[in-house]
Amino acid sequence: MPCRCSSMPCRRRACGHRTSRPPLRLDAMTWNHPDIMDTFRTCRRCLYTTGHSLGLTLDREGICSGCRIHEEKDQLDWAARWRSLEQLVAPYRSKSGRTYDCIVPVSGAQDSHFIVHLVKERLGLNPLLVNYNKYFNTELGIHNLANLRTRFNP
Repeated sequence: MPCRCSSMPCRRRACGHRTSRPPLRLDAMTWNHPDIMDTFRTCRRCLYTTGHSLGLTLDREGICSGCRIHEEKDQLDWAARWRSLEQLVAPYRSKSGRTYDCIVPVSGAQDSHFIVHLVKERLGLNPLLVNYNKYFNTELGIHNLANLRTRFNP
């Protein structure tokens, strides 16, 4: 039945228009419903669907965008990329070490420790660590932020 907002049948009911078709029930018996199968397609490699929250898309071979990006990671020359990063940050490194070379936002999660380690220890920069999370700090996050401060301060 055509929708009032377009000449196409209203599948999503985004316009608020009710069609004569009953609503879909997502249980085991209706999973093979044509509307569901048209909406969700499965990657041939990892079995994620196109309904994934990251918005994966499938190419002509039926491989999702996540798998294709993972393939690219295996083909990168990581040593060359690291040298390129070192050259990029070299002009910003202070000679005296008394001033901050960059600003690094931190949350207190594990990735904060990893990034600060890379910036300070491997790249030799003096980062200003910044955190603004007034309402959502957990006890563990506050502990991790204190650990960052004591571990990476001279």
